[in-house]
Amino acid sequence: MSLSIDTFYGGAHLEHHKAMAFERPIEPLPVPRYLEIALKGHRHEPALELEHSLLVAVGQHVIAQQALTQARDDWHAAAHAPYAGVIKEIKWKYGAPDGLVLACDADQSPRHMSPDVASDTRLPDWSSDALLNHLRSMGVVGLGGAKFPTAEKMRQAKNGVHTLVLNGVECEPYIACDEALMRSRPNAIILGARLLAKAVGAKHLVLAVEDPLRDSHGSVLDGFREATQPHRLDPDLIVELVSVPMRFPQGSEKQLIKTLTGQEVPRHGLPQDIGVVCCNVATAAATLDACLHHEPLTHRLVSVTGEGVKAPLNVYAPIGAPMASLIELAGGYRASASKLIEGGPVSGVSVIDDGQCIDKGTLCLTVLTDEITRPQSGQMPCINCGFCVDVCPSQLLPQTLFKLSSHDQHQAAQTLGLMDCIECGLCGEVCPSHLPLLDWYRYAKDQLRAKNLDQQRQALAKRRFEARNKRMEEKEKAREAKRLARAKRLEEAKTAQSEIEAAIARARDKKSSAS
Repeated sequence: MSLSIDTFYGGAHLEHHKAMAFERPIEPLPVPRYLEIALKGHRHEPALELEHSLLVAVGQHVIAQQALTQARDDWHAAAHAPYAGVIKEIKWKYGAPDGLVLACDADQSPRHMSPDVASDTRLPDWSSDALLNHLRSMGVVGLGGAKFPTAEKMRQAKNGVHTLVLNGVECEPYIACDEALMRSRPNAIILGARLLAKAVGAKHLVLAVEDPLRDSHGSVLDGFREATQPHRLDPDLIVELVSVPMRFPQGSEKQLIKTLTGQEVPRHGLPQDIGVVCCNVATAAATLDACLHHEPLTHRLVSVTGEGVKAPLNVYAPIGAPMASLIELAGGYRASASKLIEGGPVSGVSVIDDGQCIDKGTLCLTVLTDEITRPQSGQMPCINCGFCVDVCPSQLLPQTLFKLSSHDQHQAAQTLGLMDCIECGLCGEVCPSHLPLLDWYRYAKDQLRAKNLDQQRQALAKRRFEARNKRMEEKEKAREAKRLARAKRLEEAKTAQSEIEAAIARARDKKSSAS
């Protein structure tokens, strides 16, 4: 693939605030009193029969890194215990297990992030299927936010791609966890990506980053130079480092591919349709840890930042830790703090209760102040200014989707491409009427997914009902066959008895005649 740095439709340049998360070094989170480990993987694919994958029960003691669920298939990566403790509760939702509450044992030391490795570290030379099966059992998922199981994504792309794109672009203004990882473990990232490239058959590896802190912290790409040298695992793999323009949402998969290749991913297609597959840098590092050190995915880096916390930093936290514990490590809330967001301020989701726990897709906790969150004016009617259309990177009609979604015309919104919305939030940022556009899109999507889930449940119930009826029919047929066989045997027995009695009668007659 020849790189031709291009641009994508829409988008906007946003002022970065990443430096505040680098004012302190990365710190491990002290072991929380409890963890709530989510059992669902990809956020849009609920598991209706996940109870069949549970490997633990309430009251059971588990050790650190012990598997809590079994990976039944690529869609359901396994979950593991970050620390030793006792399973206190299994939470259920929609008729399936949704989370495990683990009470951590006291007197455990917090786990620190693994140090970087040498660029020439020997890597396991596994087959593609063996490596992907291992990633599934180690619980490795996409750490860019969507939590898509890595084994599923890579197996779909296997032997159909020529380029693996390492996504190190953090276009949200406050999120800095991936940059912190790239500055700390560049060799681990490239080596993990080499394993993935070999698994999918890619011949070209491209690391793409934005470099907002280059002037004050040096280029993030500097640490990767050594790792680009040929490696014994794949000496012919071409490794290329690219700095892309700072434009939100540059880190979105389709927009990044457009920037790097000039090609657009088909609307209802996937990146592998044009020979490309994307992987987040943190996923690549987790791949190396899983394959080289046999460490399951139990921890991740999380930026805790924003003007609303006293001492922003990047935290190495266990999956399932309460958000409040991360905020506490960042010095706690300032008096002016007014809003907690999971993710960045543009595309993130507001959090009401900081007792909520992080999961594998939590990149950042952003705390904003009244000064930033207070709108200049209240919500007003849409004036059809078209600003939202100009910035929409998916080339949708946000104002029309808003009107349909807010009037519960979700099917019509879906027809107009609602599900193609990448939820970047730019439309709401530029809206002069301060309309909560992204909130309505998410609501409409949730309604459509709920309807689809209901249809799945109905289809599952129908299959179970039909299977039950079929079993009952087969049982009835089996009983009828047994009854007929029994009757036949009785009839045969009667016939045999009659023949015996006739033979006895003939013998008696013969004896009488002889005498």
